Amino acid sequence: MLLLPFSTASSYAYAAYASLLALEVVRLDYSGHIATAVRFSRAMSGDYLTIDNRTFTICAPTYIGARIGMAMDDFKQTKAKVIFID
Repeated sequence: MLLLPFSTASSYAYAAYASLLALEVVRLDYSGHIATAVRFSRAMSGDYLTIDNRTFTICAPTYIGARIGMAMDDFKQTKAKVIFID
């Protein structure tokens, strides 16, 4: 069993993205919610943000039934604190 020192679903998603797929990921910290955004090697459709001319697609692992690029409606117009993960 893989044990990781993270406490949220988004943190586990980050660990999977970063270690298994070797993709750049940022954490999005909203008031009352955390999500991730991933910099894919090709353009993806859906919700995204641009940081330093790099496009990160929203990936919300706790949004039941969501596909890559789907931000929760409650947070689409909300500014998130972007946390870079080393």
